[in-house]
Amino acid sequence: MQLDHNISYSTSPSTTIEKAGHLRLACVEPGIYLAGLFVCLLLLGFGSIRPLSMLSFGGDSLFTWNYAKSYIDGFGFRINPNLGFPGVQDNSFFPSFDFSYRAFLRILGLFVNQAATSYYLMYLIGTSAMFASSAYALSSLGFRPWLSAIGAVVYVVSPYFAFRSLVHDFLALYYAVPLGAALALRIGVRYTHQPLLIIQSVGGLVSLAVIATSGLYYAFFSLLFVAFAAATASLSNFTYRPLLIAVIVSAIVVPVLIITGFGTGLLDVLSGSTPTVKRAAGSQLVFGLSFAEATHLFKSIPSLQWAHQEYTGFAPYVSTILALEDWPGIFLTMIIFASPLIIASVGASRCGRSKWTALVFMSSACIIFGVFYSMNGGLAYYFNLFVNPSIRATGRIIPFLSFFALVVVLAGIEMLVQRGGRRNALLCGATFSLLFLSMLPSIGSLAWRQKVIMSMQAENLPSVRAVIAAKDRAGITTILQLPHVPWPESAPMRGFDIYSLQDYYLIDRKHSPTRWSYGGTSQQGSYLLVAKAIEENRNHGLVAAASTIGFDGALLEKRPFEEAEWRSLSENLGANACKVYEDQFRALFAFRACRSAGDR
Repeated sequence: MQLDHNISYSTSPSTTIEKAGHLRLACVEPGIYLAGLFVCLLLLGFGSIRPLSMLSFGGDSLFTWNYAKSYIDGFGFRINPNLGFPGVQDNSFFPSFDFSYRAFLRILGLFVNQAATSYYLMYLIGTSAMFASSAYALSSLGFRPWLSAIGAVVYVVSPYFAFRSLVHDFLALYYAVPLGAALALRIGVRYTHQPLLIIQSVGGLVSLAVIATSGLYYAFFSLLFVAFAAATASLSNFTYRPLLIAVIVSAIVVPVLIITGFGTGLLDVLSGSTPTVKRAAGSQLVFGLSFAEATHLFKSIPSLQWAHQEYTGFAPYVSTILALEDWPGIFLTMIIFASPLIIASVGASRCGRSKWTALVFMSSACIIFGVFYSMNGGLAYYFNLFVNPSIRATGRIIPFLSFFALVVVLAGIEMLVQRGGRRNALLCGATFSLLFLSMLPSIGSLAWRQKVIMSMQAENLPSVRAVIAAKDRAGITTILQLPHVPWPESAPMRGFDIYSLQDYYLIDRKHSPTRWSYGGTSQQGSYLLVAKAIEENRNHGLVAAASTIGFDGALLEKRPFEEAEWRSLSENLGANACKVYEDQFRALFAFRACRSAGDR
């Protein structure tokens, strides 16, 4: 059959209308997500935070600051030569599996001069990535764009973020969690006879890359739920294909996680020449998931405050009370608690199974399994006991449980919208109100946490900057820090946070030549050499011994020591060194002859 090229062929009106609808939707969707992101950042408090300001300083956040400052100085992922003098700080002793965060900080280090700037930008981009990954994950499960955007806002503006932010930075920026949780649900609900189809798309491969480089805990829990969902789909459909998907996912994630985590130190770790921090299986009994911790949600409800007080009243007697205020608001926590009832109701229902009821069923199953695994003394304890004890703080599973609970709620809204009617519309409105109430305690969390944390540094930061200025004036380049304690993990001394010994390096200018003693591990010969010199010359002669090692100055902290011990060390240093700075927190000595008696 030949076509007459002189005849004009036109598209049918219905086809034209359909194309116009797709075009309009393509234009509207980005606007929905951009609006959602804007609302999300405002609710977190970015609108009231001065751009590029110092968000946090102190505690565990100093590990992130350390990465940022090291990259600004042009150092690599493993070695920081400005810490651990006379050796170096070697991150292979304390590997980080958070490569995506570190890579972003490394890129920022090429363009910024202050670690505080990198830290601020990490939170701005990181929270945006959380919203984007949440919206993408919900959309991949079939939710409408506007519902995906609302769900992403609820998921990001959460108590978990509020509690972890500005302290446990990489845990707080949990953009990998929605991707791992959604992947598990897609495998459990929509497994395909062509296993690679679910992961071979660009979005699927990017998701796997993010999961593999965004933390040991989140990668582990992602694989855990993928394996659970795959096993469920395989058993219920009598096919091996879902399990094959799980094997492929693990075969991609695990090698990338190990290689990016250990980096060039992998061979040293495998050979045993670089021992890493060891964990005990029994610590899971303390750091596991505790349902009783959810009573903190009652603190803001006057009529229920007694429940939280009842729980914390047992703190002196129960070792597992950690005051972890990270349960996902009252409504989503109720969904988690009700998951056995929800899964039983869906399973017993005689109504036809839809994709939404399938999602509700699988999400509830994942919640129950997650709780069964991560609770104090749960399956995680036996995994740690017989396999590997690295995943000890299983309470960090909460973002996964929160996502599954959110999927249950959003699937319910989708079913109500599909059914239509005034009654269902009212139920939708009530559900959205409950979601908003769950967010309420977390609104503005980043701003008020910044205010609280930085107010605690009001006296310390000026002192740190004064020490930096004093050592530059005196020309000190290698500083012995007292107390001399090992990195990375040491208990506080008389309330003094050992991590704060790196404050000076973090605040110092870019490319400063100053090298500090803190940063070595107890397995390094350089650390042991300094420790021996201090021990043998604790009462006298410390300056001469330190000078022999290569130090030309010493910084003596006051808070970690008893008054008599501090005075003894100060007199020991002052006998042969010049005190160039002192305040209520610390004293700095230069190993040179004092110009006059008044310098001492």
